[in-house]
Amino acid sequence: MGRKKTRSGEQLSLLRKLSQEGKSANYIQNELRQKNLGMRRKTLLLYIRANKKTGVSEEKRKRSIPKKYRKKGQQYLKDMAMIYRASYIIRDIPVHSRISAKNYLGFRLTVFSFDSEDLKKNHKHFKELLEKETSDYLGFKVFENFNWSHRISIEYPVLIAVNNAYRFNNIWIFRVENDGLEVYSKDGRF
Repeated sequence: MGRKKTRSGEQLSLLRKLSQEGKSANYIQNELRQKNLGMRRKTLLLYIRANKKTGVSEEKRKRSIPKKYRKKGQQYLKDMAMIYRASYIIRDIPVHSRISAKNYLGFRLTVFSFDSEDLKKNHKHFKELLEKETSDYLGFKVFENFNWSHRISIEYPVLIAVNNAYRFNNIWIFRVENDGLEVYSKDGRF
């Protein structure tokens, strides 16, 4: 008694046989459907190309994308620009001190500019802005509470690619995070 062929095994053996005979993808798809072995066209074409050891040229691939999506993609790439981003972070501030359910918040100020020297020059200002926004959110001065250790972590300017970067130039964004989720956000210009 031999091994029973699985559905995918039957699909592949029929596909391989018809592909080697030089049959078209449409013909192969119809044959598979008649034997209740149909598969997604995209998957079928991948198997056929792998069997014939051929690929699709970039030009042919672009032609198969509808025009309304082609333009959008090209525009997206045109609007893509490089901009510097720096972050100032205060981590793990306990909001209440019940031992059974401690709740820690993280505060982040992210600033964007086309000029990295501008970000470095305003370094002290951004630290003060983070301290002010954090204190406003908590309702007390953040660095006057000595029950926990605190410091501002700094991520120096990093060059990143952003879509519509001109909208982010000279912008700061203040975020409050709880367990990795944003719970509050505020932004402004500098």
